Amino acid sequence: MRMLKYALLGLVAAPAFAFAQGSLQPGEYLDGSGGFLIIKPATGGGVPFTLHTVGGNKHICDAQGTIGKNGQAVLKSDDNAPCTLDFTTKAEGVEVSLKKVCVGFCGARATLDGMFLKPATGCDRAGVRMSRAEFKKLYDKKAYAEARSVLEPVFKRCSKTLDSREDGWIRNDLGLTFARLGDAGACRKTLEPLAEDAGKTDAKIREELPPNEADSLIRIARAARTNLKLCDAKAGK
Repeated sequence: MRMLKYALLGLVAAPAFAFAQGSLQPGEYLDGSGGFLIIKPATGGGVPFTLHTVGGNKHICDAQGTIGKNGQAVLKSDDNAPCTLDFTTKAEGVEVSLKKVCVGFCGARATLDGMFLKPATGCDRAGVRMSRAEFKKLYDKKAYAEARSVLEPVFKRCSKTLDSREDGWIRNDLGLTFARLGDAGACRKTLEPLAEDAGKTDAKIREELPPNEADSLIRIARAARTNLKLCDAKAGK
């Protein structure tokens, strides 16, 4: 996949950016598919941003620039083809749409546009990483009840902004923890969304998905097969 450099085109500085200051709030926004939008505090020249999206077979887009007072950012790639992005504040986050087709910024199966949600408290990327690391420390110490108390809130609170890979691994970790605690019902309920893929062979998953997506799902499915058996063992099946 070819990665191209990009540069800001022709945004005129203004003394005040009512659009940015009044509605577009700084922070991290997530699309629930592995993508993120970072909005930085407004400067004299606009509102800086970084945008990363993930498409099919893990193709990606990366862009950064400055949003003008009209809510638009104009970028150009190495081939000088301009790309216009429109940023619209919604109740749940920020919607990014293409005002002009963007060529050269992405892999073949990815696109820059999408809806980016404001994550709940502790559900930003750093927060999830910290919770999972703390969970692992506690689980490795066999402090299963404490480990559950760290990970279960992430599972419940962050579902809208977790990508499918994160969701799968958190389900596996939490399901296994329930099994260790002897709660077969909670173990099975947590892992149930993974049961269909766990019931497929690796070869079947490879038939259905592009290579990179298949590799990720196979690892999750293999863990789920083992953990579902532990659920059943705790239930006496």
